Amino acid sequence: FFLTGQPLTPRARDAMARRKPPAPNVKKFGAPLYASAWIDDRVALVAGGGGKKSSGIPNRVMQASFDSVELTEPLASVHTDETAPQVLCAHPYGAELLVVFSGDVAVYVVTANDASTQLAETEESDAPPPEASAPYRISPRDLDESSGTATRVTLATCDVKCAAFSPDGASLAVGLESGEVRLFAWPTLEPSGVRMDASHADAVNGVAFSPDGTRLLSTSSETVKGGRGPAVWNASTGAKIATLVDETREKAAGKARFGRQYRFCGFTPCGSFAITGLNDGGEGHVCKWACDTWKPHGKAQRVTREPLSAMAFDPTGRTVACGNSEGHVVVVDVKTLATRKTIRGAHMIFVTTMAYSPDGCAVLSGSADASACCTVVWRRKGLGGGNGGGGRWGDVAEKAYALLVAAVLAWLFFTVGRLAMRLHTAAVGPDANGDGAGGDVERIDMLAGLKYGDIKRLAADVRRRREERGDGPGESPPAADESHKPQTDDTERLFADEDPTPYECVDGPNIKCEDVLTEPEAWEMRVKKGAPREDKARVGTKPPSRAAARAATFEPVPSDVMETGDGRAPGLGAPGWGDGARDEL
Repeated sequence: FFLTGQPLTPRARDAMARRKPPAPNVKKFGAPLYASAWIDDRVALVAGGGGKKSSGIPNRVMQASFDSVELTEPLASVHTDETAPQVLCAHPYGAELLVVFSGDVAVYVVTANDASTQLAETEESDAPPPEASAPYRISPRDLDESSGTATRVTLATCDVKCAAFSPDGASLAVGLESGEVRLFAWPTLEPSGVRMDASHADAVNGVAFSPDGTRLLSTSSETVKGGRGPAVWNASTGAKIATLVDETREKAAGKARFGRQYRFCGFTPCGSFAITGLNDGGEGHVCKWACDTWKPHGKAQRVTREPLSAMAFDPTGRTVACGNSEGHVVVVDVKTLATRKTIRGAHMIFVTTMAYSPDGCAVLSGSADASACCTVVWRRKGLGGGNGGGGRWGDVAEKAYALLVAAVLAWLFFTVGRLAMRLHTAAVGPDANGDGAGGDVERIDMLAGLKYGDIKRLAADVRRRREERGDGPGESPPAADESHKPQTDDTERLFADEDPTPYECVDGPNIKCEDVLTEPEAWEMRVKKGAPREDKARVGTKPPSRAAARAATFEPVPSDVMETGDGRAPGLGAPGWGDGARDEL
């Protein structure tokens, strides 16, 4: 309504009502986010802004905490004038923070707030300022007295795209938009005497020191062809040691719809492998390289169908996190390069920055949609963070717990199955109640649709088997009362339902058998009790006509008895049906 001046349509209102509330590990920070870092296992930093003051979006470095469940709102923030931070790089010792802007940088000091200064609001006092209640206080190391802001140091005339500290914290490597990699001394930020003897053809998007600090790896946005690719440098002399080339992908390069670019890089803590990202054919891959030969260690694995836009490397060396252009976050196992976890729709648009917590248990991702998302990779133990899942023993505990749960579920499955079998089967026979030995019991399936007659038949079969073996009960059951059944010599029964011999109906001259039930007449219907139709002599012969059958069956009635004088057959009680005629009959 505020944007268009028109009220929301019912469809739009229904869509807003169905929209799920954001997860507790996702928060909006009011500005596009471009950089992220961690101070400790619980406190994270995100940075971004709108650039110039005219945009109305402030440029800030914001502090928030994550307790493995919920990411808090900004606890404190540091404003950076009219330039939005592009890169955050925490010093290995955690006391200083390097903030990279365009071509210049500023250094901030990170100090922990004492418990006594983290005051809460009471009835007698006002609420403490956010800086006082936050876990850490971030302040400029060198203050510019004229502007009252942090002093900035220009490192290059072009933009600084990435930065990384050496393991001992004495050197700072930066990758420039021009394709150069430069080294600076820390904390003076003076250029070191080491100069790289070559450069990339495009902007450098990733730099990383080896764990021993002797080698430097860099990746560039240049298209991979003609021997180009990630470069390995000697950190002491600046000489180029090797260029990482995947020969199998070089042969298949013609099949790709788009160019191939390597993005982001890192080392495993043991220093045996290097990890890089690769966008090939519009899809994101993770590559693993052996540091002794600088050859691919296995095949590059595709982890997302969209290009990679950000990556982060686990300090413990177990996983690597990838963010793509659709806002998805993917966690990949370093040992197998298999996808461990995928968070689809973590952000509305492309991921711009990612960073792992120092213990490797959580990864923080940010996006230009102003959202930050903390993804739990490993479970922490205790309130102090600790090792994610307890390290090796934590993994063993998780597996043992999973086995225990599987065993309980299997026991329940078999127990319920046996109970269900007992409920839908029944025992039929003399020993069905368990009084005998149980050998004469017939099991039947109650769910198979058996009728009562089938059950009686099964019971009779069991009883017959017992009698044949001669091990039945001592006393035979009493004989059934059959007095109600018709006898063979009983030929005078008047009810057809008790007479075993069927009746025959013979058509009369004015009526047929099908009309008997509706209009019976005594002199036009004759009922005879005959034998069952099993005359074998008549098999195969032509049946007699109705007139012949009637003449053979009935005796003719004297005509003078049936005459009434008016030419019609009399009915019961009709004139002419006198006592004399009845006596003659």
